[in-house]
Amino acid sequence: MRPTSVEAIISITGPVYNFKALAVLFGFWTVLAILRAEAADWTTTDGKVYQEVMVVKVEDDAVTILYKDGGALIPLVKLPSELQKKFHYDPEKAKIAAEARAKRDAQNAAALQAEKDETQKIEQQKLADEAKAQQQQQAGQAGH
Repeated sequence: MRPTSVEAIISITGPVYNFKALAVLFGFWTVLAILRAEAADWTTTDGKVYQEVMVVKVEDDAVTILYKDGGALIPLVKLPSELQKKFHYDPEKAKIAAEARAKRDAQNAAALQAEKDETQKIEQQKLADEAKAQQQQQAGQAGH
């Protein structure tokens, strides 16, 4: 059997690699290595210690980090003053952003609770339907 043109090209050139994807992956790992090398330890004003901190996102009211034990969203108000300056902490902007975040969180919590309630209702109906079917089956068997 004669090979297809793709098979012929691969047999001549060897496997084809997506060099663009490899370059992006290499760049990602390089950036991650640099960030890990620059990771520092933070202690918030309430005494919580975060080791090997890498900043993921900075917002007006908080900073999202990855650290040795996981991830966290830390309010800028809880950071020491040198970190507040680094992240351009503005109490007025932080207050507005925190209020907006609280509103979004409340909306998300309400939506989640509604989903849980609906799921519970569906499960209860399913159990009731199964019990009714079982009763009908038993009644049918008793009648024979």
